[in-house]
Amino acid sequence: MIPIMIVRSTVLVIFCISAFFADVLAQKSLSAAPGPNKKNIAVINLKSGSGVTAGECELISDRLRGDLFNTDKVNVMERDQMQEILKEQGFQSSGACTDEACLVQMGQLLGVEMLVTGSLGKVGSMFLVNVRMIDVKTAKIVKVVSVDVKGDIEDVVGRLTNIADQLVGVQTHTTSLNETPYEERKREEPKKEPEIEKPREEHNNPVVTYENEDSWKNKNRSGIRVSGNMFLGPYSESDHYIDYDMYGYKTGDNTYPVDDSSFTSVTKPHFSNLQLTFTIKAGPFLTVDIGPGWASAQFQRTRELGNYIGDSLATWTYDLNIFSFLTGINYVKRWYPFKLNVGLFFCGNYLSYVKHYVKTYDYGYYTMSDTAYYKQAFNFSYGLRTGMEYLIGKHLGINIDLDFCYSQFETQSETENYSNGTSADYSRIITTPPISLGIGFNFYY
Repeated sequence: MIPIMIVRSTVLVIFCISAFFADVLAQKSLSAAPGPNKKNIAVINLKSGSGVTAGECELISDRLRGDLFNTDKVNVMERDQMQEILKEQGFQSSGACTDEACLVQMGQLLGVEMLVTGSLGKVGSMFLVNVRMIDVKTAKIVKVVSVDVKGDIEDVVGRLTNIADQLVGVQTHTTSLNETPYEERKREEPKKEPEIEKPREEHNNPVVTYENEDSWKNKNRSGIRVSGNMFLGPYSESDHYIDYDMYGYKTGDNTYPVDDSSFTSVTKPHFSNLQLTFTIKAGPFLTVDIGPGWASAQFQRTRELGNYIGDSLATWTYDLNIFSFLTGINYVKRWYPFKLNVGLFFCGNYLSYVKHYVKTYDYGYYTMSDTAYYKQAFNFSYGLRTGMEYLIGKHLGINIDLDFCYSQFETQSETENYSNGTSADYSRIITTPPISLGIGFNFYY
């Protein structure tokens, strides 16, 4: 009986020892088996520097989270989940958590292995993107990516895929200068799992500057416009009289249109305008215009007069010059090579109005000439500008404009005294044509 018990005990011990070693070998084999080993990371919103708003940094940070997730090399914590955990733990970051110690504490609360943080700022026309990855366990910076992007904020978005690849160690190709900022870049599957670089004291990560040589095609830019215009539509003049009796009391205020039917012939004025405009970029789709302009016109009224010597001919010649200073704002939209302009403008205008008088007798015995009067006027006007441009090069475009503007002048008054003791203050009201059509040349910086 005793030997049987010994045999049973021996068999039981051998079975337990065999099961123990089988379990150890199985665990060792399982840990050695190939499979994904993704790091858990969290992306802290980038700190906004000069020239960049907090809202833009938040959107850029969200896009970076998506690009890191798309590498399929790391697990990325959602922003809402981060905020909920930090709120539950009573952690107050409020944008002031920038040093490594504070960030490590945040990473420990979130339960992640790596934290991604950094800043986004602007110097001149260059955006500076600085992103670093911190090991939460060792509190060391394990990766730094610095990228300079020349252009607009949308050009920064086009570089986030490359930044995400560099952070997780994915091999990226060199960006061609002819590649558009939004072109989707294909990734090649690496042969082995990427390894996070070991902590080191010095980092020699190169700074990459991107500039797309075709980005100017649909980009709003500053420049100078030189344009010439012709005024279209009716031109009118009226005489304005304010009457006074012999005691100086006002007795009437009347306006009479100039009666051209009393003249033998009338040539209507044709205004030509020259405008120099400095166009200043005020945003992706807005420009501000400012600059001087000059418009001029000349016309005549002729009348035949009877005379005891013979019939005579009287001619009145009118010279009008308008000097203006314009400012306005435009909405600009480009579809290379075309550009649409729609905007409002305001002008301060100075009018010089000169009337010359010439009288000639039929037989040429006598000719009389005189400058009847010289008057001035000043006003403010406003209008609507519409135009279409065709870009014929990087720095030159041709545009056609159709503008609408209401502008009315009243010259300074002068007093006319009558033989019956009454008087009147006389001035002339001039309304210029409301429409102008022109062509211009735009020179871009």
